Amino acid sequence: MSNEDYRKLQMETEAIIHEKGYTIEVVHPSSTDYMFYSKVKNTTNDTASHVEVYTGEEDIKTKRTRADNTQSLPTFAITSVETSLNHRGKSLALLLISYAICYLKQIHSNTRYVSLDDCSDNSHKIEKNLYHRLGFVPRDLVALSMEDSTELKLCGPEKQLLIDKGFLQKAKDVNSLEQRRNLSHKLHKSHLMTKARRSLKSAALEQLEKERERTRLARRSQLMTKARKSLKSAALEQQEKERERTRRARRSQLMTKARKSLKSAALEQAGKKKRYPQLHSRKKKVTRL
Repeated sequence: MSNEDYRKLQMETEAIIHEKGYTIEVVHPSSTDYMFYSKVKNTTNDTASHVEVYTGEEDIKTKRTRADNTQSLPTFAITSVETSLNHRGKSLALLLISYAICYLKQIHSNTRYVSLDDCSDNSHKIEKNLYHRLGFVPRDLVALSMEDSTELKLCGPEKQLLIDKGFLQKAKDVNSLEQRRNLSHKLHKSHLMTKARRSLKSAALEQLEKERERTRLARRSQLMTKARKSLKSAALEQQEKERERTRRARRSQLMTKARKSLKSAALEQAGKKKRYPQLHSRKKKVTRL
């Protein structure tokens, strides 16, 4: 495989990590023990995951036989892989290992093996093992179980990987799966945002409708108050008119009664004059005196 294949895989892996919201930082320490140190940081610049790789010669088993056919060969020895508790479940360590191998392979093209010690709880498993997804296999396949001498089990934490077409294909499969996960996460996030926007819009419309209802009620209350005042004013005006008519009618009655009384008195006086003309004549004379 050419360096171009590893460069493309490295760039693809880096892009996937960026899609997850992280950045990769490659550090070359001054110490000669480690020639490669890479870490993944989140948006707050906290280290989410890191990998340390030492380059040198390691005992590698080149054939899967019972015979001891280990050889000391140039190897990328992964000495430390760790992901922070809050950032697990995103395959950051797996992607970072793939990135580191592609990065180093372009510099040390003659190195064909990668080794590490798998001390995880799934070290003896294959399907659920993290490193098996990239093609890591136990260096020593089987051994007798310490608990049961009749049982065979995968031996030791030492695992190795052959950097070949098989590794490239497995790494691409991991990247393809993570790309689908990223897309699914984006779609889910977009759905949640759309749902949130709809919820906010619905809440805003509900609030607007409440404001409109309050405005309508306030307007109606104002109109009713104004109508009541108008009716009250009209009623008072009508009452005042009725009182005025009553006063006028009473005054008219009194005046009519007074006129009748005066008229009656005048008629009575006139009748007396007719009946007693001499009496009235004397009064006039006495008045003259």
